[in-house]
Amino acid sequence: MKIAVIIGETFFPAAYRTGHAIFRAVYMCLKELDVNVVFGKSLSLIDDSIDIAIILPQSFSPQEVQGRRSHTKCFLIGLTFDPLPQGRDGQYLNVFGVRGFYDNFMMYVSSLDGIMDLNMGSALFLKHSGYNAVHLKLGYHASFENSQIDKNNDVLFLGEFTRPRRRILRCINSRKHKGVFFSNNENILRDFVKFREYVACSKIMLNIHTRKKMPYFASMRIVMFGFTNQTLILTQKCEYMEDYKNGEHLIVCGDGLDFYNKIEYFLNNEKVRREIVDNAYRSINSFPLRENLRCALQELRILT
Repeated sequence: MKIAVIIGETFFPAAYRTGHAIFRAVYMCLKELDVNVVFGKSLSLIDDSIDIAIILPQSFSPQEVQGRRSHTKCFLIGLTFDPLPQGRDGQYLNVFGVRGFYDNFMMYVSSLDGIMDLNMGSALFLKHSGYNAVHLKLGYHASFENSQIDKNNDVLFLGEFTRPRRRILRCINSRKHKGVFFSNNENILRDFVKFREYVACSKIMLNIHTRKKMPYFASMRIVMFGFTNQTLILTQKCEYMEDYKNGEHLIVCGDGLDFYNKIEYFLNNEKVRREIVDNAYRSINSFPLRENLRCALQELRILT
């Protein structure tokens, strides 16, 4: 069996950044598992020897992959969508006027041979809906970490400045805290190395939901960047927080004032901050990405 890991292209900055990072890590993990694997950005990589293609969501369609070689099976790694509990996904997506996107994406998913979803909630929803889906839990990989940088920045937020995010960030900024860096610069958001460096040099990183009714667990921001680089995560409440606990691995916050007060507390109590950061780092090291990937591939019957 031979696997092609194909990253493709996507115009979403976050997907581009994390997609490239995760796919390179997956490629390296497969090599470590002694799998015959190749890596690239184009479907031209697929020839008669390729049995399985692993792709980024919507960078290619399964039909494009199978059009190259009809026997090649197509699997996806990524975040599909962000469901609410109790299967209310259609109603949830209708709130934002993207029901059409939801329907189109479900048609896309139905044509795949399998899905490794990085979000536990999405994986559970897809599996319960009859799709061949598993949760690929993000874990430690050396390529996610930059341990050579001093933590000379206090507080970091990187991402799109949506209205709910602006409200919280304004509250924090209004108190004129020093050592704060907030940015929506696309050059940073698209570049994995730059993004990782900003996280690695920060003591605290904020995870604020894009919209109030999108409380998904941003595993790529929280685990891949925050936990791995020993940066304390202050986050709004998330659904499906996996095995991570408030006060032990990360800190859950409420409104902008709550964020501000907890920022002050943890900057003034380094020992407590270090204890939580160390707990999170040890936790992901006990579930390395290579072993998580092996389990997901075995569940999908790609590996035995």
